[in-house]
Amino acid sequence: MFVESLAPKLDLLSEECVLVQAWKKTVNHIRDHNWYADTLALDREAANLPEFVQELSAKLRSPWDWRNNPIRIVPAPKSQPWWVDPKSGRWEPQKEAKTQKKLRPLAHVSLRDQVTATALIVCLADRVENSQGDPRVSIDEPESRKAVISYGNRLYCEEVKGTLRHRWGSTKVYRAYFQDYRCFVSRPEFVAERIEPNSRVVIVHSDLRQFYDRVTPELLSQKIESLRQSTDDPRFYKFARRLLSWTWHGSDENEADEYARISGLTNFKRVALPQGLVAAGFLANIVLLDFDKGLRHRIGKEIAEGIHLHDACRYVDDIRLVLSVKRDPKISEIKDSVLNWLQRLLNRFAGGLPVSQEKTRAAFVRGDERPLVRQSNKMERIQQAISGGFDSIGGEDILDALQGLVRAQSRYAEARTETQGWSLAPVPDVRNDTVARFAAARFRSTFRSLRPLLDKREEAGGLGQGPPTDDPNGRRRVAWTRDDLDDEAMAFALGLIENWVEDPSNVRLLRIGLDIWPSADVLLRVLKILGQYTVVRHRRSGPWRVACYCLAEVFRAGATETGFVDDRECLPGPIEISAYRDVLAKEAERLALLSPNALPWYLKQQVFLFLAVTNPAHAPITKGKRIPEMKRYLELLRYLRGDVLGVSDGDFATLAILSRRAFLDRRRAVKLAKLHLTSKRASLIAERHPAFGLELLNSDKSIARALPLRIRQELLAPG
Repeated sequence: MFVESLAPKLDLLSEECVLVQAWKKTVNHIRDHNWYADTLALDREAANLPEFVQELSAKLRSPWDWRNNPIRIVPAPKSQPWWVDPKSGRWEPQKEAKTQKKLRPLAHVSLRDQVTATALIVCLADRVENSQGDPRVSIDEPESRKAVISYGNRLYCEEVKGTLRHRWGSTKVYRAYFQDYRCFVSRPEFVAERIEPNSRVVIVHSDLRQFYDRVTPELLSQKIESLRQSTDDPRFYKFARRLLSWTWHGSDENEADEYARISGLTNFKRVALPQGLVAAGFLANIVLLDFDKGLRHRIGKEIAEGIHLHDACRYVDDIRLVLSVKRDPKISEIKDSVLNWLQRLLNRFAGGLPVSQEKTRAAFVRGDERPLVRQSNKMERIQQAISGGFDSIGGEDILDALQGLVRAQSRYAEARTETQGWSLAPVPDVRNDTVARFAAARFRSTFRSLRPLLDKREEAGGLGQGPPTDDPNGRRRVAWTRDDLDDEAMAFALGLIENWVEDPSNVRLLRIGLDIWPSADVLLRVLKILGQYTVVRHRRSGPWRVACYCLAEVFRAGATETGFVDDRECLPGPIEISAYRDVLAKEAERLALLSPNALPWYLKQQVFLFLAVTNPAHAPITKGKRIPEMKRYLELLRYLRGDVLGVSDGDFATLAILSRRAFLDRRRAVKLAKLHLTSKRASLIAERHPAFGLELLNSDKSIARALPLRIRQELLAPG
């Protein structure tokens, strides 16, 4: 890892050492955070990384010949009320909902373009991060707060002689989400409590409407160009303009145009911040750097008549303001005044970006009208309890606290307060979806850590409870058994799945719910709901797209996540994970046999990925031959079935290594590779994956004679 900062120079982008690090950052982020991922593409390039980097480096040495790959659209659901109609039994949006308006245009960006964009932001990292200030500084003093407005999508940095340096040799791109979000949500309350008690204090939550979709390539280019210094390489900025402008794939142009029409976008044919680009979060902060400066300049001043701004902070497109008002206006009047002021600020510093009136909320910190509820404090205490480690009693307390957090948030749900029209309805300081994801992820991790610590019911004397235990307060408590914990897990998991049924944008909750409780019976019910859109031919409507995306996520999780644990005791006792996978495999086989146009390409990819993991022999590889996005999946399936007819030596080596890394154990991977092994193929495998090459050699000493002397000596060298 280089200690010195990288600079905005075009030649740096083609350096293989920079591209390797950009690749690591990009792939790790896509696997862990992207809403959609072509897992096979990531695994293939990992198996053939030197060649991928060399080819990309060669392309970047001729930057003016560069052409972005068109991006594919993956429609994902936004928040919207759905239900299971009691008369028809259909899962569908409620009558007043318009699903077509509630789709998020996720973008599948090629890995080549992803890595190049990450390399680009690494060269700008230190300059941009220092201009935003250190998000780790204390918020105790007004001046330190003024230095930091932005908390979201901050790069992973360390302090070197008083400046921030991005650790470009690390596999992490961004700082930990909860760490910065926790500071973002607690900061307004901290500031509000220090305003003189007699003041009328208001906290405003606001949001930028369709932020990523509305940032044009021209606006992004203008903001990046403003970072340029006299010593910079001007070619770097010229190439950045060329790179950060994507167009939609020809197959998706009509869908993108329809989304633009419904959403009121004037230009969506070229995209600067595709929702799925790893670098998009960092680039979004560049777009709002001047806006942040405008906010910083107004802190401590009056922004409208009788409204004084005490603090402002931002998490990507989520904005929070702390105000005091001299007179006694209605909360709606304060909201309108702040909206108007924010829009004027955006018009000046980031033209074309509108404030979302629907997502703007205002609440008094002290008083009897729309009081603020500090859910963030509860989340902070829970996180500290988890981070500090826990015993069986402590784990039970954490699970109780998580369930209490979810119950409390449901009472404060916006939809409920709006329909009831109660003027004193409390306003939570954290959004519902954020609380739900926080609770779901931490319930899963706590459950899996706690379960091996508990006794089975029969070990507790068959009384249905564990032995009495002293809690931290010295009180005698009856410890849970594993059966008690399993009951809690089932109830919590089913609640997560119910949240998804009522709002399909909660697809991540569905994945976690199925991972906590991977029951074949529960999966059958989920598939029955989703299968309504695949058992007969459906027009490509909004609800059809929602169902297809959710199905794709169920299969992706089934191939990479659901039920994969190191210790079987981390899974609920009544669960047979093999039964869950059998049910999912049966559905995968049914979907794979449908006509080529019955399902979108991204769902087919995940279906065939799951079949490759579970039973490649049952995959109908004749289906999807004419679909370009399926080519690599069909190649893998044929290899796993022992069919390598027409496969080049290079592709054979890639498929063999990929199978060993991601699909097969040592014995099966060696046996399969040896079926069609030649000296050339053995050499390529040994060069790209020495460990697998050694496994092949150890299985059959005659393979060594087919290898070049250099490779043979390297594999057999002591140590």
